[in-house]
Amino acid sequence: MAIVLCLPGVYLLGRGLLTALPIVYGGSEEEAARRALGLVLLPVGCALLALLGIILALAGRRPIGDVVVVAAVVTAFLGLGMSWSLYAYFAGLPLVALAIGGTAAAVHEWWVSKRHSPSNT
Repeated sequence: MAIVLCLPGVYLLGRGLLTALPIVYGGSEEEAARRALGLVLLPVGCALLALLGIILALAGRRPIGDVVVVAAVVTAFLGLGMSWSLYAYFAGLPLVALAIGGTAAAVHEWWVSKRHSPSNT
């Protein structure tokens, strides 16, 4: 379940950040349409990663799950509330790293417990 939330969440967050908060914005209609699409994708990606954090917290990885939830909320706030702020990038990068790391740790833990379960011996 963590992988199903992590991969699309990271993709949508990255896509949303890149299109919603362009480094150079010329003001054309095409750029405005791309920016509007990014402002839709950004909260969806943050919501998926916040849900991932909740699942990680409930699955026993409480500290990293809590941090992922907080980072997702902060990234969404900075990206939507302060839409021209580059701080959303600075919050989004650790969010992506924590989400991928937490998911990898949860999958590794599941894999090890599956390999060493009594039914396999």
